[in-house]
Amino acid sequence: MANTFKNASLALTTSLVDVYEVPSGKTAVILGVFFANVHASNAVTVDLLLRQATAAPGSSAVATYIVKGVDLPNKSTLVMDKPITLAAGDQLEALCSAGSSADLSLSILEIT
Repeated sequence: MANTFKNASLALTTSLVDVYEVPSGKTAVILGVFFANVHASNAVTVDLLLRQATAAPGSSAVATYIVKGVDLPNKSTLVMDKPITLAAGDQLEALCSAGSSADLSLSILEIT
């Protein structure tokens, strides 16, 4: 099994945007999630959504929020350091309550 470490980063908008999708034939572990409020004076809220390629056994849920409406004061950072395991085709999507006011960075381990 080959392991590849990657990073994914982007400025968030007010609409859900794709942050990361697990490539075909791979699994991934999100090792860290970092939301940074880059606005000079305003607080924002942030969301992180997991969109699964297929529903888990016994569940009809394909899209679930990991973070929903979490307050992020100005010039602050939210760090999530618990692993999130993803299968091929799973996607993470995110948004911010105010465009270009928060950045998101992921630390990713892809496993082949």
